[in-house]
Amino acid sequence: MISDKARRAGRPGSRRSALLRAGAMAPLLIGLATGAAAQQVCTAPDFNNTVTCAISQSSEVVSFTGGTVAGATEFNGVNLAIFDTAPLLEAQGGGTTGILGFTLGSDGGSSGDGGGAAGFVAINSTGIVSADGPFAPAIQAFARGGAGAGGSNGTTGGGGDGGSGGNGGNILIVGSSGIGAGEAYSQGILAVSQGGGGGNGGDAGLTGSGGNGGVGGAGGTVTLTGSWNISTTFNLSEGIRAESLGAQAGNSGGGFLFTGAGTGGGASGGGAVTINFTAVPATGQTFAAGKIVTLGIGADGIFAQSVGGFSGSGGSGGFFVGSGGSAQSGGPGGTVTVNTIDPNGKGLISTAGSYATGILAQSVGGGGGSAGGAGAAGFVGGSLTGAEGASGGAGGDGGLVIVNNQMTITTLGDGSRAIMAQSVGGGGGSSGSGYTSEVIGGPAGSGGTAGAVTVNNAGAITTTGDIAA
Repeated sequence: MISDKARRAGRPGSRRSALLRAGAMAPLLIGLATGAAAQQVCTAPDFNNTVTCAISQSSEVVSFTGGTVAGATEFNGVNLAIFDTAPLLEAQGGGTTGILGFTLGSDGGSSGDGGGAAGFVAINSTGIVSADGPFAPAIQAFARGGAGAGGSNGTTGGGGDGGSGGNGGNILIVGSSGIGAGEAYSQGILAVSQGGGGGNGGDAGLTGSGGNGGVGGAGGTVTLTGSWNISTTFNLSEGIRAESLGAQAGNSGGGFLFTGAGTGGGASGGGAVTINFTAVPATGQTFAAGKIVTLGIGADGIFAQSVGGFSGSGGSGGFFVGSGGSAQSGGPGGTVTVNTIDPNGKGLISTAGSYATGILAQSVGGGGGSAGGAGAAGFVGGSLTGAEGASGGAGGDGGLVIVNNQMTITTLGDGSRAIMAQSVGGGGGSSGSGYTSEVIGGPAGSGGTAGAVTVNNAGAITTTGDIAA
């Protein structure tokens, strides 16, 4: 978030205001709340359509406060790169993130327009970064695709199709900084790529069918590679949380009187999520870079997941004639890989709270959409005919999950596992119902298939709480 102090810093006539005006050449939202010697300078998009922001400070200043925000928003495909070389970036004030970088695809503007894709976000931080307040990660990156617009409702014709959601952008975070977050829901590092939701189809008019739902956008790849020292102190504040999420697809439009419904939108998958966490000890130190310590309930050391999108539901058929709309399959979960590299035996992942897993890695398929119900009855050639319910969509498959651990993992709380790795297929959608005469209900969708799970552990593991493995 941008603090009131940051807004005041942008008043005309100040040096900080000049920095803001320089950034205004680019599609940016930039907030500064820093000491006089601290600077954040952003360029206009280069030939690769990438905005570059540099965070630095003079050697006389050891810290600055208020946090840093940079974003490329509502401009499709604009990328963002942030380079933090400040020795100490200390965010102060409730809910203030240390470094926040984001890209957003634009939403569809008119009936059936697709959402724009988000650009990538890359963050390289080598100093110490801390955040203050709830919902304030020390380093946060997100790249969300724009939502598709809904289709227009028909009057004399069919309903319009919903627009497709834009894909989430790829995220890359690298570095070797010390990272701290102090309150609830505040991760050390939070990285989320998410597709934009598909638009709903429009309802049918006197003729034609309901519009089809728009396809949900896919999650992008999320990659974190570094040697960090991370500490969090409150509940639900993971050391590292990395996610790629496929979006919800649009529901189809319904039929009207004598018309049928459209088909629910198809779902896209979650992207690959990869974490490479390396311990690099300094000479004469027991621990240097390569340590995660969390104290709160539900504060996992590392949480990595990829989730497929949920498909849209089919609409209901018209009252007299019209089959219900079918649903499509849920999106697959992407491959999730967590590697902890500890060549000298100095790395550590430690959790103290209950239900706080050392490493949790999972890939989950999205749910299939529910089918629409059929119309009540149909009159064809003077005779009453049956009406059919449509088929529910199948659940998406879970992806591969791979954990290679070399670090020491300790968990102290009840229900706190050292390593949990799972792949879960999504549930199938429910079938549509038929009504009145000669009714035939559609089949329900099948569940998705789980992917292979591999865990290779070479580190020492200690769990001391009840119901902890």
